[in-house]
Formats: sequence, structure tokens, C-alpha cells
Amino acid sequence: MKRILAIVGMVAVAAGAPAPAAATIDITVAELGADVVFSYSGALDLAGANVVSAGANTNAFVSPVSGSGVGAIGFGGGSTDRVFDVTSLPPFGTGSFLAGSALGPGFGVFTSDSLGLPLGYVSDTQIVGSLTLTGQTLASLGLLEGVYVTGSLPSGDFVHLTIPQVVPEPALALLALSGAAALGLRRRLR
Repeated sequence: MKRILAIVGMVAVAAGAPAPAAATIDITVAELGADVVFSYSGALDLAGANVVSAGANTNAFVSPVSGSGVGAIGFGGGSTDRVFDVTSLPPFGTGSFLAGSALGPGFGVFTSDSLGLPLGYVSDTQIVGSLTLTGQTLASLGLLEGVYVTGSLPSGDFVHLTIPQVVPEPALALLALSGAAALGLRRRLR
């Protein structure tokens, strides 16, 4: 029986059965009251990665599109090590740099094709934190709905950011509605 199970297991692997999922750090975004909150959680396997113990502080910020054409986000919280074997996030909106306040250990995805992880981060250790942008909405930040993924580390791990559907600002919706009404009135007068 053990031999049959072993053969079935080998056949499943050879047939392209899915490999175990890579570890990730997931970043989600939500409007909570009058604020936008970015939350992150997860762990990364740093095997084979180029880790530089930089001790640089990570600020709390979001930059949906930077001057270098990529997106960046930082969850303050102190000094970080830099991990260089990963590509940055693609642009995830049209807004510019905006500072916020953070909870949790330092973490970031930077424009320099690097990540910031808590100083002395141990591979596969769970980290959790958040970034709050007070008085903002998804629309005011210029965020675009979608899933955005960094390139993978040598281990296959990656960071991904999920932005929900963005509801237009009330003023924009009102402006669009009044424009549509004006067009309808114009057609009616013809």
C-alpha cells in the first residue's frame, strides 16, 4: 500500500500538481471612516536574498506613482534591513507622495527595487502593521483598483498589494451628474 501511495504521489507531482504556495506579505487597503488604512501581514523566506543591514529608518508614506515610474509604500516603525533581490511595485495610482502614521515594525516596498524589513528580521517570521492616512479616501489618493505584485525573491516569495474598487469623490459624482443632466436638457431643446 505504501508503494502505491508513493507512486500516486510521484505521478501527481509529474502531472503538474500545484507546488506549495510561496510565502507572501499581503497589503490590503480600506476606507475606515474618514481615513484610508493600509494593513500588512505575512512572512518572507529570505534564503538566497541579498540582505544589507542598513539600519535606515522607514518613514510612513504612500506614493502610488513616483518620479521613477513605480509605486512605493512605507510603514514606519523604526530601522530596517534592506533586501535587494526584488523588483518594485508597479504604479498603483495617480496620486503623489503622502505621509501618514504607522503601527507595527518597519516595513516598506521602495522604488530602488528593494524591501525594508524590521532590523534583524528572521526569515519566515510573521510581521503585522498598518499605515493610516487621515482625512483621505481611495479616490483622493488617486488609487486604482487591482492587485499589484513585486517581483519574487530568490525563494519565490513576494509582496502583493490589493486595492478595492474606488468610489468616486462625491463632488466628482455630482459634477458628472450635472454634466449628464445638461447634455440631456440640450438634446431635449433641439
